[in-house]
Amino acid sequence: MQSDATQPSCGIRFTSHAQLRSQQRGLRESHLNVVYDFADLELHVGGSCRRLSISGRELRRLVKEGMLAPKEAERCKNVSLIVDGSTLITAYRH
Repeated sequence: MQSDATQPSCGIRFTSHAQLRSQQRGLRESHLNVVYDFADLELHVGGSCRRLSISGRELRRLVKEGMLAPKEAERCKNVSLIVDGSTLITAYRH
């Protein structure tokens, strides 16, 4: 049986739906990886799925510590990921 998810270099797997939606919504893979790696807000959304996002406070900390450029932080603001384990189901701006 063939999987519906692809594996980019960072470890998060994208379903074909997630790839399509992130492209349609102008969300770059690098920004999705930042949200996945540094998310400090997590909400259970049903089944084994969680919604991940980064707070403004965490984005400011990442910029202050030189881990993220201000422009990149701005692009990661208000981005949410719906994940099931390490598989990205969909991504959107809120």
